[in-house]
Amino acid sequence: MSLTTEMLDTIEKVLSEKSDSSARFFLTHSPLSFSNWWVKSSSQKSLIEIATSSKITAFLVGHTHIEKSLHRNG
Repeated sequence: MSLTTEMLDTIEKVLSEKSDSSARFFLTHSPLSFSNWWVKSSSQKSLIEIATSSKITAFLVGHTHIEKSLHRNG
């Protein structure tokens, strides 16, 4: 799925809301650097710019697909 301006606007809105949490985690399937860097929110921020300016405690991201077949017996 490709990022859209609307998606970034929603992420930016949620992350800008006041939070009493002692920790904030950002979970995403792919690393931020894999995102469509050219897509911007209405305030002209990329996903990386939104995320890194939002007092996130940790980023939990995936992603590697090893192109191997695993064969099991049983």
